[in-house]
Amino acid sequence: MDTIAVASSAEKLDFCKELGAIGGVNYRENPQWGKQVLEFTNGRGVDLIFDPVLGGPNFNENLDVLAMDSRWVLYGTMGGISIEKAPLVKLLGKRA
Repeated sequence: MDTIAVASSAEKLDFCKELGAIGGVNYRENPQWGKQVLEFTNGRGVDLIFDPVLGGPNFNENLDVLAMDSRWVLYGTMGGISIEKAPLVKLLGKRA
C-alpha cells in the first residue's frame, strides 16, 4: 500500500518520505490539500486515513479523499470535538 502524507511543514513531509511515503502535501500552504491527494491517486482516493485531528477544515478534505469502501481511523480530536454541517450522507455513500 502506498502512503501519502499530509502535514504542516516541509520537515515533517521529508521525514514521512524517509519512512516510505510516495508523496506529501503541506496543508498550511494548501488548504485544499485534498485535490493534490486525489492527483496522487489519479482521482481514486485513499483506502485508509489515520486522523489525529477530526474537527476543523480537515474533516471535509478527508471526506473528499476517501475512496469507496475505505477506512478512516480517528485517534484524536486535536481540531475539536464538533463539526458543523458534517455531510455524513457523503461518508455513508462511500461505505467508509
